[in-house]
Amino acid sequence: MLSDRFQRRFPSAGGCSFTLWGVTHSCEDQKEVLVGVFRALVRDDPGLLARLPPALPRWSRKYLSRDKSEVRRGQRDGSPVLLPGDWWLRTHWMKGNKIEILRLAARHAGLTRGKDLIVRLD
Repeated sequence: MLSDRFQRRFPSAGGCSFTLWGVTHSCEDQKEVLVGVFRALVRDDPGLLARLPPALPRWSRKYLSRDKSEVRRGQRDGSPVLLPGDWWLRTHWMKGNKIEILRLAARHAGLTRGKDLIVRLD
């Protein structure tokens, strides 16, 4: 039997995925889900990123910016991902924060959670 510590390093058999408008996309990890959802939403609505707030209320760190240095404050923040339209997305977040960011993006895109967008971050 593998130790709990060892098992947590590998994704579960189900892995991570997102379903957007009825099409399911399998992903390697939570970061890929976050980036995949944003890229898909921007493909449908190029002005979406400009309408999103750069940080969520009560957050001191931005998750979205046109300036890479604003989403990456240090080495522990990882590498931000470049999205279409020259926007940078900070992907180094805890699972709960990623869910909050995805909820905000879905709301601004006019999606219904659980119907238009279903996210699985296992």
